[in-house]
Amino acid sequence: MKKGFTLAIRAKSCNNKDAFTLAELLIVLGIIGIIAALTMPTLMANHRKQVVLNKLKKFYSVTTQAVIKTTEQEGSDSWIDECYNCTPQDLNNWYRRTLGKNFNTLKVQNITADGGSILVYLSDGTLFQIPSYIREVKFYTDIRAYKNPKFGVNMFYFYLKSEDNGWNWSSANGFETYGPADSYGSAYGYNDYRETLFHSKGFGCAEDPGWGCARLIQFDGWRIADDYPHRF
Repeated sequence: MKKGFTLAIRAKSCNNKDAFTLAELLIVLGIIGIIAALTMPTLMANHRKQVVLNKLKKFYSVTTQAVIKTTEQEGSDSWIDECYNCTPQDLNNWYRRTLGKNFNTLKVQNITADGGSILVYLSDGTLFQIPSYIREVKFYTDIRAYKNPKFGVNMFYFYLKSEDNGWNWSSANGFETYGPADSYGSAYGYNDYRETLFHSKGFGCAEDPGWGCARLIQFDGWRIADDYPHRF
């Protein structure tokens, strides 16, 4: 057989092998791009939701332990009310003398606006704010949340409850998520406690401002349910 004829046979054999054409590859890449565009927002939202949930659970756990330890050190929970309506600097001093001893605190900033408060920066990057009347604690997931707060998304309400300031409608003292007890919900015409945490005026998570969102998440077993009223 001639050499030229042999090369022609080999070339023909190579061209007959199965392979994707350029058009077929472009179609496949286009399908992959469409699927990614459809699923990526959901995946990112679920990731943001999980990050917030982890921070929320950690803050609740760490702060609960800090409050318990401070109460043991002070001999009672009266320390919670010792600086009621203090100036920001006095509140700063109160925090460092009591609760701050049991936190990994990076910085405490005095805030003069809105009646005065302190902003506490923790070593894990989260923040919380204690007002001059002490009881209602705002938790921020990070510094960006403090600058652009959204109730139930990057800011959540908690409550410091002592024997003498127990109007958080909860039977326990110490550190609590903000919201009512079951009997309070029934008194306001809601037969279901979870429905109360959604829609009750003044603290319902779906209402303005949404004070009860941390309590709703806690009620759901520290889980952000599919029907949670805010999106991440």
